[in-house]
Amino acid sequence: MKRLIAVELILLSIFLAFSSVPAVLKANTDLLTAYPVPEGICDVGPLSTIPENFTGDYLNTTNLQSNILSPMSAIDEVDDMEAHHPIYVLVAGDEEERQTWRWLDEGPLDWKSWATLQIERGDEALVVNFGIDIRILGFIEWDSDDSKTTMGGLWYDLETKTSQYLEQVHSGNRWHNYVDAIIGITAQETPNEPNIPGKAPGPAYLDQGRVFIVLKWQVYWMDDNIVQHEISHLFYADDHWNDCCVMAGHKHSQTWIWEDGLWWVFNDIPCCYTAYSWDSECFAVIDQHKSKYQSDLPVFLGWYDPYQTKPMTIYYWYDEQNDRVWQELAGRAYSATIK
Repeated sequence: MKRLIAVELILLSIFLAFSSVPAVLKANTDLLTAYPVPEGICDVGPLSTIPENFTGDYLNTTNLQSNILSPMSAIDEVDDMEAHHPIYVLVAGDEEERQTWRWLDEGPLDWKSWATLQIERGDEALVVNFGIDIRILGFIEWDSDDSKTTMGGLWYDLETKTSQYLEQVHSGNRWHNYVDAIIGITAQETPNEPNIPGKAPGPAYLDQGRVFIVLKWQVYWMDDNIVQHEISHLFYADDHWNDCCVMAGHKHSQTWIWEDGLWWVFNDIPCCYTAYSWDSECFAVIDQHKSKYQSDLPVFLGWYDPYQTKPMTIYYWYDEQNDRVWQELAGRAYSATIK
């Protein structure tokens, strides 16, 4: 009898321990759900500088790996080849997001500028740690289904309406390349998942080439962390509950947060929204897959031979050395342009 009771107690303790794990970690689903944002967090606002009489403690969440001098300079990075493991993205804004304006000290920003700002801020730690460079090919419109009440529903809606762009050549204003991923930005109400800021594909969907992310902006100081978290999923990093990491969901009680200004928070904040580093396990996974989106599809280079009257089209394999290829062609007296 005592042995039977002991076994029952062990089984009960295992059940209780497993039950305490957040549902997002227990579910073996095709979509990965971002950790919930505390209710009301979007209502906070910044003080541009610390008041002279300020005596409270604050958490400095400024990205130490950032090379930017001011928040607005991140927009200028969109033209830069920052690293040699690119992931080329199209950014799709739904109708609610396209009508939204947001403000920083520098002035109002439309949806494209805000997305550019946060995506470029979000890839800085990825660049430094893994050489992963998010490159925005352009912006497209996405008319989201107003009947969808969850972020998961919007993820499938985004896939249905934008899948034709994936792995297709896109010639934007800045980059000419194949589309690796679609980042959908929504401002649509999702009453059944009101505080979920993102959805990303799980490993099964990634292996099927279903590379879509849905984001819902929350507030300036955490929006780049949301980008960093969801993009990490595209390199097979998984959510977890322990160890401070950009993939971790445990919470820290915060009062004030400093990031390009002082923000009052007074709430329990998931670790992933204030961190810019990965634990050893997540780091190893991303590092293993950092070359996943370096396309082996051809880049089309057209050149003019001075001894011929018609242009020829030459095919090269994309290996992130197109800048060197360009120089070699130019050095051979050909005028090269990427079509």
